[in-house]
Amino acid sequence: MGKNRNEENGLYFTRPVKLSVSSTRIEARLRLYNQYPGSYTNIKAMTRDLERIAAMGFKQVWVNPFYASCKNNFLNPAKINCPYAMRDHTKVDADFAGTFDDIKAYTAKAKDLGLVPLFDLVSLHVGIDHPFVNGDPELAKKGIDTKRWFARHPNGYLKIKGLDEHYNPTSSNPYDDTAAFNYSDPKIREEIIEYFWKPFIDQNIRELGFMGARIDAPGQIPRAVHQELLTYIDQACKETHQREAYLVAETIGQSSKFLAKDVDAIKGLVTHVMNSVWWMPGVDGQENHDYSLWQKDDNWWTQSKGILQGAAPTAGHSGSHDEERFAEVLKHKGITHPAVMKQRTLEKIMQAAFGSDGGHILSYGDEMGVEERINLHERRVIDVSKEKKFDLTSEIAEINQIVSLLPKPTFPEWTQRVFSKEYPELVIFIVHQGEGFTGNSHIIIGNTYNDEDKNIVITDEMIQEILKADGRNDSPEKRVMPSKLYLCGRLTEECFLIPEVHSTRTQGLKHKGICAA
Repeated sequence: MGKNRNEENGLYFTRPVKLSVSSTRIEARLRLYNQYPGSYTNIKAMTRDLERIAAMGFKQVWVNPFYASCKNNFLNPAKINCPYAMRDHTKVDADFAGTFDDIKAYTAKAKDLGLVPLFDLVSLHVGIDHPFVNGDPELAKKGIDTKRWFARHPNGYLKIKGLDEHYNPTSSNPYDDTAAFNYSDPKIREEIIEYFWKPFIDQNIRELGFMGARIDAPGQIPRAVHQELLTYIDQACKETHQREAYLVAETIGQSSKFLAKDVDAIKGLVTHVMNSVWWMPGVDGQENHDYSLWQKDDNWWTQSKGILQGAAPTAGHSGSHDEERFAEVLKHKGITHPAVMKQRTLEKIMQAAFGSDGGHILSYGDEMGVEERINLHERRVIDVSKEKKFDLTSEIAEINQIVSLLPKPTFPEWTQRVFSKEYPELVIFIVHQGEGFTGNSHIIIGNTYNDEDKNIVITDEMIQEILKADGRNDSPEKRVMPSKLYLCGRLTEECFLIPEVHSTRTQGLKHKGICAA
């Protein structure tokens, strides 16, 4: 083992010698499951859940930060315990009841099941009580003052989003449990990367066994930092695991201004970008959006997805730790019947998976209708026996089966959501690969009601009607027959217009002769 840091202080890591590189390429369409450690009894329970996750057809698992978090906040003593405010990167947070050996067992089990484990890279800041904020004595012996690593006002106070230079609030939700890194000075930036982030990455990739990362708040971090860190993660993964790293970037908000900033920071450096399909409405609307928004081909989501595709294929998430649970959204709208909640939730997941060009992401608990959102500052273990409203396990397995069969995404790739008056339970997307209507296309149809068989048969007549896109495709040039049809759920077909049909309820692929439209 080669060493890159002094081991006397526990805040240092060892760096293994380089191994030969033999890459394995990543999947362009994610099937990513998010495991928040605080939602489980302990790390071992999280590990046991991997078999269920793999059985649903997921291929990647993302773990939120599990390191010891902020416990002593001099600015706001009540605001502690957030995993995104790391205090000590040499320990697993005591709240998560685990050790690094447990983490290694987790990643080993994931790989045994064919799952790619991803850690969470939060390179914007650390916890306000991290030892380096006040200066690390070991690095000081080398002439490195880690106090300079953090953005500060002229009076020496930390620059904290939402607070002024005297720590007075300027917003209702300041980041007052974190200390932001000072990346503006090239020399300081290089120190941070060499003495902090590279050893941290080695710990996660080479020692703990992760094979990529989810990138937190990419638009708030300079591209120069991403270039060094993400390239280093990929190289470490190739050397250690003989494969390319998955690098999945978070995005923030719906504004084209923010999205363009995200893209500029990460273009060409990540494998996937999260899109904002979460805010697109279901039957009952969401936020200020009405269900009819889907019938506008240039809606804000289509536009924002097009911007993000400039960086990488975009993956849709149907829920995350930053948002309230979808089951809670439904409850606020007065929807509490388990069967209705199940159908609405399945629609939300299908929107994310079938409407996105880079796959989808599902958070633990959403497939069971858990209502209470994740509280980053107060750990709450999910009690499935009490909180489960329904079970979408089999339906999600079918969704993942369809995602695995879809063609490789193109740039651009855009979708048209179509509605069936006869069968409103169907989620229908026409997927266009290329500019306008000039490229290849395929149709995806998902049934959100599978508790009983309503004998829904997809016919040539239905396909012709779908291609009209509720009246939006008003010319023959816009109604070009797709080459492939994908059916998810309780659906059968008697369709001869489309030459290739994939169905989750029938064995194998059906090839058909092409009939004239």
